[in-house]
Amino acid sequence: MTKAEIRKKVKESVSKMTDMQKEWASNAIIDELISSHAFKSARTIFIYLNMQDEPSTLDLIGLAMALEKVVCVPKLYSDGTMKPIVINPYTEFGVDEYGIQEPKKGRVAPCIDLAIVPMVAFDRKCNRLGRGKGYYDKFFGVYDCQKIGIAFDCKLVENMETEDHDVKMDVIVTEKRVLKDGLERHNKMFGEE
Repeated sequence: MTKAEIRKKVKESVSKMTDMQKEWASNAIIDELISSHAFKSARTIFIYLNMQDEPSTLDLIGLAMALEKVVCVPKLYSDGTMKPIVINPYTEFGVDEYGIQEPKKGRVAPCIDLAIVPMVAFDRKCNRLGRGKGYYDKFFGVYDCQKIGIAFDCKLVENMETEDHDVKMDVIVTEKRVLKDGLERHNKMFGEE
C-alpha cells in the first residue's frame, strides 16, 4: 500500500470509533505512559496537542504539569520548522494552518528528554507514518530525545514502506499493545505484562 492508501484506510478505521471508545483508548494509553520509566524520569516533555483522530493528550499535559515537569508543545514556523514551546496553565493558544492548537508565544525549550508523538499509522517495527509534511522527522534531526509514538490500535498496518528520512519511534503505545525493539506486549489495561 502507498502512504496515501494507508492514510485513507486508517482514516476510515478511526471514523468507526465512537467518542466513548476514543476516550477509553486515550485513557488506557495515558495510563501506560505515566507508569513508564521514560515518563517518570523525564524532566522536560514534548507533547503534541491532539486532533480528533488522535489520542487525547490534555490529561497527560495536566498531569505532567502537576508533577512539575517542564511541558512543551509544538509550534509551526513559516520557515517549515516546528519548535517546542514551553507552556504553563496561563499560556494563550491560537490555531495553526492545519487547525491544530498551538501557543501564541513562549520560549523555546533548549532540550527535551521525552517526546510524545502522534502517528497517522505505524507498524510493528516502530515505523511511524505522519501527515506527510515532515515536521517531526526534521524536528528529531535537531532534538535528540526518547520518542514514544501513541495512536489508536486500529492504525496498525503491516510492513509499512519507509524512506531514509523517516524517523523510527523508540516505543509505540496503543490501548492494546506496547511495541519496543521488535518486541510486543499487551497493554497493562488488558491484564497482561
